[in-house]
This record gives sequence, structure tokens and C-alpha cells, in this order.
Amino acid sequence: MGVPKQRHRAKDFHLHIGFDSKNKRFLDIEINHFSINKFPIKKLTGKVNLSPDIIELDPLKLLLKHGEVEIDGTYHLAEKFITTSIKGKNLFAEDLFGRHLKGKLQFSSKLKGGFKNFKSKKKKDETSIPQSVIGILSGNLGFKIISGQVKQLGVTAPLFTLISPDNPKKANDKISFDLLSGDFQINAGELTMKNLYLKTPGLKLKAQGLANLNKGILEGNIESFTRENIKTAFSFDGDIQKLRFFVK
Repeated sequence: MGVPKQRHRAKDFHLHIGFDSKNKRFLDIEINHFSINKFPIKKLTGKVNLSPDIIELDPLKLLLKHGEVEIDGTYHLAEKFITTSIKGKNLFAEDLFGRHLKGKLQFSSKLKGGFKNFKSKKKKDETSIPQSVIGILSGNLGFKIISGQVKQLGVTAPLFTLISPDNPKKANDKISFDLLSGDFQINAGELTMKNLYLKTPGLKLKAQGLANLNKGILEGNIESFTRENIKTAFSFDGDIQKLRFFVK
């Protein structure tokens, strides 16, 4: 009989419990070479400050295969309210997204939200994505990926066929780009795409839109510019898994 594999096993784990000058308890944490759901992490280090009403990350740092992610934040126990800041730098997109996206990645996000009325059950009017943590958080997210590739998923294939009807793309084609960036505003399950930007050697795309993550619905507008600066405008709407694109 074999021994079951442990999915979160760490090579070594260090935990120190102490008290600061104000007699507040804290934890110093260091975990080396472990994984979460098969995602490898080289090292986690950080300090957690503990008090009767607040848990504070000061901060936690995740060292990945390439680059690191830093997380700090405060959780108020009585109010069940969290504020957090997450930053990623010197990352490779493929470490996070696998074969679908490649390039040098950096991102930052500030989020806050309360868990008092959090429900994990799916509502009747939620057609695609059930209420989750993202549905109760508000804040912003910005990212930038340079010198990369994106695998054209089936949902975007109609868009690139509209842009280049003489050279239609297949769903498994990869698109090389110089820059992919975006800024998003998150408000309790609604995500506003303020300025998604894609620059390739022969094309530029600018997009704005609104996504209801609880219902799985997305709508917005796209402008494309060819190397000759010919502009084409599109709109899109529908289920996130099956978007429709229209030439304006």
C-alpha cells in the first residue's frame, strides 16, 4: 500500500513566537520549498503581528521561480474587514498562467472588503460564477507584461478574424507582443476595465469595458490601429466564455 502524497509538504519550516516592545505578540515565519496545489514556491518569509482585535501582515514575501510577490494587510476580527496590498515584481507570466501567457510581469493591487455578509452559495440569478471572495472586495489592480506571447483562446478568435479577415487566426495560435498592460477598478463583483492595451509589431489594441464577475457577463469597446494607423472600432458583449464582437 502506497503512502499518499502531501500536496503542501515543505522542505523546512521555521516559526518564532515573540513579543515586541509594546508586549504585542508576533510570529516570524519562514517556509522553504513547498507548493500549493502543485504551484511551486521557493520561500515564504514574513511577520504576522497579533492582537486581540487585529491580525497584521508585516509583510509576507513569496519567492517564486522567477521574482517575488509581497503581501501586506490588516484584518479586523470584530468587523471581519480586510485591507490588503499585493505587489509582484520580476515575475514571469508563464509561472502563473502556464502556456497561455508568457512575458516579464509586474503587478500591484490594493483591495478591501468585509466578510460579515459573505455567502458561498450560488444565487438564482448568478448564471456563471457563484459569489466568491472577489464579489465582496473593492479596490484596484494594475499590471504590465513586456516582450511576451499570448495564446489566442477560442473566445478571442473572432476578434482577430475581424481585424485581419485575409489572415484568420486559429484558436491555438500565439500572438507575440511588445506590451500588454491594464488598469482595473473592482467594486464588489463588478470589474471596470479602464485601459487594457496591447501592442504588437503590426497592431495596437485599446479596450475599455465592464465585467460582472458574479453573473459572468462582459461588455465593452475596442479600438484597433494597424501599422499604417488605420483605425477600426469594435464592441463586445455576452458571457465571458462566449463573447460576441461587432464592428462599429
